[in-house]
Amino acid sequence: MIFSLLLTFSIIGMISSFSWFMIWISMEINLLAFITFMFMKNSKSMAEASIKYFLIQAVSSIMFLMSILMFFMTSNYHLNLEYLTISALLIKLGIAPFHSWFPEVIEGMTWSLAFLLMTLQKIGPFMLISYINTSSLFIYMTATLSAIMGGIQGLSQSSILKILGFSSITQNGWLLITINLSTKIWSIYFLIYTLILLNIITLLKKYKILKIYDLNSLKTNNWMILFMIMNMFMISGLPPFIMFLAKWMTIQLMIMDNSLIFALLLLSFTLISMYIYLQMIYSIIMISSMENLTFWQKKMFSYPLNFKMSLLFFLLMISVLPYYF
Repeated sequence: MIFSLLLTFSIIGMISSFSWFMIWISMEINLLAFITFMFMKNSKSMAEASIKYFLIQAVSSIMFLMSILMFFMTSNYHLNLEYLTISALLIKLGIAPFHSWFPEVIEGMTWSLAFLLMTLQKIGPFMLISYINTSSLFIYMTATLSAIMGGIQGLSQSSILKILGFSSITQNGWLLITINLSTKIWSIYFLIYTLILLNIITLLKKYKILKIYDLNSLKTNNWMILFMIMNMFMISGLPPFIMFLAKWMTIQLMIMDNSLIFALLLLSFTLISMYIYLQMIYSIIMISSMENLTFWQKKMFSYPLNFKMSLLFFLLMISVLPYYF
């Protein structure tokens, strides 16, 4: 109960504070409460994940404090100090190229803690990043690298937690750019992502789905299949779903910032993450009970794979084209 209150009030403190010092204090209290929750779970995987998470967060906190102390000692915020500060926060968030710890820690967690790590635990570092007047080129390059690594490394995964972890790395890239351009749009994007992820994780937790082949447990409830598919469409960013609108607002901000090349790169590499979710959607459809399908669905399953893929490509094209005309 005490640690739940600490976690709640630390998050409120991170959101409401306008001081670097108060945000940092809230982050450290938040870390204490979160680590305590991790140690409460008596499992080997959770113990390993908690130690890894604690060490990563401790190292990044030391780096952050060093950069702040060096700033006060020199009374001049050099470019090197700026990069040291931003790197410490990128490590905390698990943004590429400091992302390798993130999927490993996520895989050892429970669904509830994984959700917190992929959402609410990001608030503090992102709030601090919004106060740093860093190079836009550095932000764009880091965000694009996150989209690349999150997409490519997520392709070979069968663990749902790891897939969501790599997807979170990709989303971190979008969030990093958004908060650098507009905190209001960042708040909208973050809220949309959090709500969609909450829907997905609630369903995965209810049916105890850990691997892609565990999606078979959804076949007993067609409404749950539909609910899962809709949320996966949304989190993938496929138009005209709501996550696409959030990304579209970010793209508009990037174009206004004269960063069309990075906008195109970010969109291109985000297609990899979209492909991963489309694969999962296809798996859910394939494993659903044939007896409960309607006539037209049964006919669809009887068509060759190349026809289905062509139809999928056609549907994607007609959903994307209206946004370009």
